[in-house]
Amino acid sequence: QQTGPGAVLVEGSVSDATSAIQEAAYAVNSGSWKVVFPVDQIFDSQSEALRFRVEKLAPGEYTVVVRAVDVLGNVGVGKAVVEVK
Repeated sequence: QQTGPGAVLVEGSVSDATSAIQEAAYAVNSGSWKVVFPVDQIFDSQSEALRFRVEKLAPGEYTVVVRAVDVLGNVGVGKAVVEVK
């Protein structure tokens, strides 16, 4: 959701059925990956809530991709399309 001029708030969760999440990162429009930490600030569970802001966006449509890795090295990704007005 857009939270101000050029800023969006991304909220969601990552989970794994058998092992703990080890890391997460996001990228905007196939840009560089930026590390993000869970809401409780520590990866120690099979399910983690994420909440982060993406700022300095010009008006337009963006694809935000979130990548999560579990302790066994398995990778999962998800995406959302956001529009900045």
